[in-house]
Amino acid sequence: MLQFIAEDNDRFSIPEMVQMVIEGGCKWVVLHLSGYDDARIRELASEIVPLCREASAILTIENNLEMARELGIHGVLVTDNGISPAYARDLLGPEAIIGVRTASVDTFAMMMRHDIDYAALPVDMNPTLVAGVVDKARAARIALPLVASGDYNLESLPQLIAAGVNGLALGRPICDADDPVAATAMIIDMLKSKRD
Repeated sequence: MLQFIAEDNDRFSIPEMVQMVIEGGCKWVVLHLSGYDDARIRELASEIVPLCREASAILTIENNLEMARELGIHGVLVTDNGISPAYARDLLGPEAIIGVRTASVDTFAMMMRHDIDYAALPVDMNPTLVAGVVDKARAARIALPLVASGDYNLESLPQLIAAGVNGLALGRPICDADDPVAATAMIIDMLKSKRD
């Protein structure tokens, strides 16, 4: 699975980037809008939500439980230690997608007890560290999907995929590519070839 981290960049607006990654075959967008007020999030969502609905793409937002609920999007990625994943589940309901950013195997076990859907590994982990976390999680029989997230360069993606993650969450590497649509399609092909 490829998650596109939608955030400000120097080349394109957030809705333009969402449109391009959808054209490239991405089916999951994560809104990274820290520092945005609710009015600006609503304004962006008015363009992004219809794009995702038309493409049957999942749309989640980082940390903003109230906006997730108000906008009727699929869920949240919790990256803020002040937000309880269990509270997010209670607030958003059983159908919501709840992800948590962590690399702790103990936290993975807690997440499974609280019906959390996936773990996003921290952005500062290199492929070797990612492989170590995946190995520890699998040795502990934790079946939780693990997603490597960060500003990895495209050349490091095969090593990350080989580490055994279930998906990648990327923003800048796609935005900075000469052709974001083609880069998205290429990454999806890499991930598919891992499954085959």
